[in-house]
Amino acid sequence: MIAVIGGSGLTQLANLEITRRQIVRTPYGEPSGPVTFGHMGASEVVFLARHGYGHTLAPHEVNYRANLWALQYLGVTRVIAVATVGGISPGLGAGSIALPLWIGGSSPGAIRRTASHVNTSLWNRWRPALR
Repeated sequence: MIAVIGGSGLTQLANLEITRRQIVRTPYGEPSGPVTFGHMGASEVVFLARHGYGHTLAPHEVNYRANLWALQYLGVTRVIAVATVGGISPGLGAGSIALPLWIGGSSPGAIRRTASHVNTSLWNRWRPALR
């Protein structure tokens, strides 16, 4: 099953035929809100508003662990997370969609370490079914 986690610019899925909503309790506390189940065409899809329905949570208040735990508990095997950012490129105006080739590294397989964290490249981590 596929889940979509919506960010500030995506608080609901317009084409989702909603079948039910479910509240999930997790070992990490409360997720951002109830998980919405539905269908898009023949696919079962779940949706979770990262900042809560009505955008009630600031980024530092989002319980990311609880959100992902809840989705896995419900049987989600793939997650598409949508985020809103600005200033990527002058050629990408409002409403554009950009998919990065890799995240967290400057080249495929790059690993950068500092005293406080590790950035690992996600090059070639995209599942072909999600591309």
